[in-house]
Amino acid sequence: MSKTCIILANFGSTQLNGLKAILNIEKAIKDEFPNIPVKITFTSNIVRKIWRKRKNEAEKWIAKGVPEKILNVKGVIPTIGEVIEEEYENIIVQPTHIFYMEQVHDLFSIVKAFQSINTMQKKSKPFKKIVMGRPALGMFSEKYHYVEDIKKAVKTLIEDVEFANRKNSLLLYMAHGNEKFPSGIFYEVEKIFNEIFPEIDTFFSCVEGRPNFNEVLKKLNNKNVVLKPFMIVAGIHAKEDMHNWKNILEKEGYNVSVVEKGLAENYEFAKIFENHIKDVAIDNEIEL
Repeated sequence: MSKTCIILANFGSTQLNGLKAILNIEKAIKDEFPNIPVKITFTSNIVRKIWRKRKNEAEKWIAKGVPEKILNVKGVIPTIGEVIEEEYENIIVQPTHIFYMEQVHDLFSIVKAFQSINTMQKKSKPFKKIVMGRPALGMFSEKYHYVEDIKKAVKTLIEDVEFANRKNSLLLYMAHGNEKFPSGIFYEVEKIFNEIFPEIDTFFSCVEGRPNFNEVLKKLNNKNVVLKPFMIVAGIHAKEDMHNWKNILEKEGYNVSVVEKGLAENYEFAKIFENHIKDVAIDNEIEL
């Protein structure tokens, strides 16, 4: 039995289309670490509540292709408790969020709380180590500069660039952002993206926070637009907010092609989390 267990901490999704990205990340991790168990948890209380309600009609959702592990998905704390009960010595919690914002901050607080457990006798401690990896675009760290993580993530998105190029279009990504937590990181992502792929013009805008849609709308310099979510999953925002943006753009005279795919439906992007797991394991001398 492996001494280590990996917990993939996703925001979650209520949309069937959104689950594709979550399961693709799980596949990438299992492909790389076939002998290590991987558990899925959702950090969003609202998303988990919806799946708990849907569990009452389990057969209906299973017939639609929803795995039982999604219907039974738990929060981070009970999932860690489950792993402890199964007597794993090392726990790697890997967030699959975009950047260090509200959800990852709260997740890190939970991990730190478990790290603070200090039993009187060493043999009584429920595990040896619990650690957390970096989200997709990294976080503030002395060892792993977030700019380098952004560059690696951007390079996996070459298919988006090629598609926009074939359409003779600019590329407009819809990020989530956060009104309460600085989302200015997307100004940096936009700058880096255009440095790596100068052959097309790429813009980033947020549903919440900045850069906002009205701000970016003034900068668009091509009437052909490829609109895609810069989110791990193509969930409710891709279904509603992105199509609202499409309608606004079309009223302004733009020709819009919508790509309703989450970033992690791209297998190369999904593998980013595999590399972040390797990094945190090496840093904490955890065998994978």
